[in-house]
Amino acid sequence: MLLADKSEAGWLHILERTGNSEHIPEHVQHNYLYTDEYEKSRGVKYGPEDVSNTSRFRAVAGIVDKLPTGSVVLDYGCAHGHYTVNLAKQRPDLVFVGVDLAQSNIDTATKWAKDEGLTNTTFKQGDHTTVGGDVRYDCIIAAEVVEHVGDPQELVDALGDHLTDNGIMILTT
Repeated sequence: MLLADKSEAGWLHILERTGNSEHIPEHVQHNYLYTDEYEKSRGVKYGPEDVSNTSRFRAVAGIVDKLPTGSVVLDYGCAHGHYTVNLAKQRPDLVFVGVDLAQSNIDTATKWAKDEGLTNTTFKQGDHTTVGGDVRYDCIIAAEVVEHVGDPQELVDALGDHLTDNGIMILTT
């Protein structure tokens, strides 16, 4: 395997492309695959987080609010569900799918959504190559994601392949 960029973003790009963490340095695996455990060791605990009053979230929510009932929203790089769960609480008439590389994030998000009694969310571990085969989304959110990948254009193109004809992609950095 040739790797020109050995930064964390470069390693993450290899992980996203191959799904194989075998050649990725341990510190990168901790940052992206075992985020919850890594952060806990540093005294950080991810979980329920109300981001609904932040300007970035409000901007995203303003776009999502315009989606028709029954729309399906993908939150790619959902982390511990801080956008997915808050949006799902505001729009129970939409379906939200959260995808993240780190299974620990998926576990945290799933528990939070369950604790909130949400029935319009699903979370799964994966990357841009596993977001759903032939599934098409009415809206795809990638908040704070593109700056962490080796080839942002490839990611955007791959996600764009999963948009409906009139779908909306929201990217934040």
